[in-house]
Amino acid sequence: MVFSALAGVAAAVAGIAGTAVNYMGAQKAQKGAERAEKIRESQMNYEAERERRGVIRQALVARASTLSNATAQNAASGSGAQAGMGNVVSSAGDNIGAVNAGQQFGQQMFAANRMISRGQTMQSIGSAVQGIGSTISNNYEMFQRTFRPAFS
Repeated sequence: MVFSALAGVAAAVAGIAGTAVNYMGAQKAQKGAERAEKIRESQMNYEAERERRGVIRQALVARASTLSNATAQNAASGSGAQAGMGNVVSSAGDNIGAVNAGQQFGQQMFAANRMISRGQTMQSIGSAVQGIGSTISNNYEMFQRTFRPAFS
């Protein structure tokens, strides 16, 4: 009788300890997932900034080329040269707008991934708490038999 009671208590303690380890593991996994997402988001922002700079560099080169060609043809002050430079600037603005839109979509995706990760962690924590409840419920009668004589 005493051995089976001790075995039951040991099983209950092991179940609760396993649940606690599961909970701590879920917490660490959550922190790691959030850190990885932040790193990927930083990388995406860096790439977007680099792409914007590249667009600006290309626009400056195209504008200089347009001005150089117009000057070589003695048409630097003409409307054709001005229109060409305007087209270059407009095209660069469109490209930067596309980079910004892509970056914004990426940020929304990272936010969604963070929400999913947090939800999965909450699910793991819920399972851990449920495990404690199940352990206590499954061993309720054994606890009564073991501890009732001590408190009677």
